[in-house]
Amino acid sequence: MVATQDQYTWTGQISSSKDVTLSWDNDYFGDNEKQLVLEISGEAELIDMRQVTQATIPSGNRTFFIHYGDEQYIKISSKTKETFVGSVFPNPFNRNSESMFIPIALPDGIADVRLSLTDMKGVTAKLSPEAQIEEGRHKLVWKNNFTTLQPGLYILRIAVLHHSETNYYYKKIIIN
Repeated sequence: MVATQDQYTWTGQISSSKDVTLSWDNDYFGDNEKQLVLEISGEAELIDMRQVTQATIPSGNRTFFIHYGDEQYIKISSKTKETFVGSVFPNPFNRNSESMFIPIALPDGIADVRLSLTDMKGVTAKLSPEAQIEEGRHKLVWKNNFTTLQPGLYILRIAVLHHSETNYYYKKIIIN
């Protein structure tokens, strides 16, 4: 693929019963100020193709977009139409780590995000951070002292309060 314009978006489709790995050689992207990002439909995070050489597209029918252009073009062309919460990482999570990352995409406005972590016995950990995010794609960084948690399976509830409506997203996390 060669861009013949200052900005461009390529679109592709993958239909597979298994995850598909895309890989590329980013040595040929040139030395310029333009950004090159991969957007996978249904995923919250954009992938900077200048920083990595591969990405995995989850199984199913997926559309992907490769956006090339300046920061403003990337922001506009990759704007999501709905709220997405991506996979929490690292997962499994080492309780001696200090940060957990949660990719989230918000279509417009500002939202309050509340997190709660519950073990399989129904006990909610006393770690309940809140954040406020603006429209766009973000990687929430949850910093806390996780050493008080017992190893095991947890459910992370992510409450997104947006336009006076609350949507809940649930993610499984293994704590080591």
